[in-house]
Amino acid sequence: GDGVTDLAVGDHVVVSWVPQCGQCFFCKKGQGFLCEAGQMAMITGGLLDGTTRFSRDGEPIRQMACSGTFSEQAVIPAIGAVNIPDDVPLEIGALIGCGVLTGVGAALNTANIRKGDTVVVLGSEHSSMSDEVNSAAKALGYDLSPDPMPEEVLFIRSDQYSFVLQGVPAVDITDGVKSTDPKVNGLDVVKKWLVTRYHTPLDNMEQPIDFESAAKGSLMNFLVGYEVAQRPGVPEWNKGDFFGTTFGPRHAGNATGE
Repeated sequence: GDGVTDLAVGDHVVVSWVPQCGQCFFCKKGQGFLCEAGQMAMITGGLLDGTTRFSRDGEPIRQMACSGTFSEQAVIPAIGAVNIPDDVPLEIGALIGCGVLTGVGAALNTANIRKGDTVVVLGSEHSSMSDEVNSAAKALGYDLSPDPMPEEVLFIRSDQYSFVLQGVPAVDITDGVKSTDPKVNGLDVVKKWLVTRYHTPLDNMEQPIDFESAAKGSLMNFLVGYEVAQRPGVPEWNKGDFFGTTFGPRHAGNATGE
């Protein structure tokens, strides 16, 4: 449109769902993610000037985050269209617009993941999902830790086990027990929490919560799911695995159970 100088018809672009006006108090402070106009647009479902561009039967059609990417056509702020090289496939560019903004930003700016942090992934040894788990852990600098309490059979007590019962490979990701303080026995801390707080009235938002660790676990979950989605086929049970042999035939996508 008029006034747009940095883009041309036919350019490949990534749509940013955090558009910034560049003029408000927060934008000038380098905190464009708090842009006043952008936040108002988020609330109203309009564009940065508060207006809408589409209507149906006289009623305005609003769009989320100045993007409206569920529609075949959309009007977005020029600042929300980020030019990318023509040789970048659009399906990859779409991931940059969503997953990278959230996932990488969470990893580098929020979770502050450090090399040597540990994570426990229950069930990965039973299926091909171990490949995705290892890839995600490597990307985040995580060290994979074995099940610290195998006697507790936590995998078959997890929410994810319901997928296994339907023959679908699954994993349960949780924080490791290696403490960053060598004087602290992380496993003892976890066991004490399980005994004194887990599923009790004290298991609430008033207890000390390591939100940084929670963010790391969420990002690990996201990356494993993303890696699975990039594979040409569905996850498969390892040949001869107990769970695959016992429950695999229930899943139509893998009728052999292997």
